[in-house]
Amino acid sequence: MKVEIAIDPNQAQSLASRVAAAPPARGAANPRGRGRGRGGARPRNPRPAKKTAEELDAEMNAYKETGTA
Repeated sequence: MKVEIAIDPNQAQSLASRVAAAPPARGAANPRGRGRGRGGARPRNPRPAKKTAEELDAEMNAYKETGTA
């Protein structure tokens, strides 16, 4: 079986144009303005201040005392 393919090299697209991402279509996707999101994200709560070694020791002692009772 023999297959011949005739291609005109003048009409071939360049590699860059075939690999490049297509630009997104505008306008037709949201004709009624739906799906535009819910505004900006809420800001994160600030982290609490780090505890000192004395505070951590006090919590551990309280935990051990209540755990063995």
